Amino acid sequence: MKKHFIIFATILLFASIGVFAKNSELSIRLFDNSEIEVHFNNQILYNSNTYTISNIRSGNHLLKVFRVRHNANGRVNRSLFFSRSIFIPNNTFVEAIIDRNRNLIILSERPSGNNETNNEGNHGNNHGNNHGNNHGNNYNNNHVDNHANNHGGNYDNDNRPMEDYEFSMLKSTVASQSFDSNKLSIAKTALRRTKILSRQTLELMELLSFESNKLSLAKYAYDYTIDKGNYFIVNNAFSFSSSVDELSRYISRR
Repeated sequence: MKKHFIIFATILLFASIGVFAKNSELSIRLFDNSEIEVHFNNQILYNSNTYTISNIRSGNHLLKVFRVRHNANGRVNRSLFFSRSIFIPNNTFVEAIIDRNRNLIILSERPSGNNETNNEGNHGNNHGNNHGNNHGNNYNNNHVDNHANNHGGNYDNDNRPMEDYEFSMLKSTVASQSFDSNKLSIAKTALRRTKILSRQTLELMELLSFESNKLSLAKYAYDYTIDKGNYFIVNNAFSFSSSVDELSRYISRR
């Protein structure tokens, strides 16, 4: 099998054997359909009420959404409404809305088909914009701008786990893969420079078919786990006591 090159800021450039990863799309709007200005990986995109970003590489991307209001005197006011690193799965059309509490809500995920109707209003000028300066930016760097959402800092410094919506999308992407090797690679990549809970590790392990891969993930995730005192629960994913013993020996050496 060919070696997969993993660039952390564009996680999940994976595909089944012999098949290259395909690009994704994101349709984004506010709960009240206000006019928005979208910044994607620091690229300023077109103003609209609903905006579809095309040609997105799978992985984590920095999304900023500004609410745009027009005053009676013709002036335009822009206010930052959402700023967060978001996870986009491979070959997926993601339809999302930002609610009144500034949370990103995924309405639907379906295979991306490059349907022209998904790109109306985007003027066809987005190709290549989403690949900008992602390389070399890690997951924590993308969270620097999360102060607008009251996080107060990145997860590593605050010792906080991956947020539920991000973990949900990670699980969905892992589960969508056909091969255990791809599932394991995706999970490991997503865990780099972030934090996770023991129960989340268990949920990821349960998506794997092979005992050896479950053990590999359990070992890898331990260093990124906040509640190490609860790590015993990951043993529920194992079918053999030998795996439990091997993990216990591994942890004792940490």
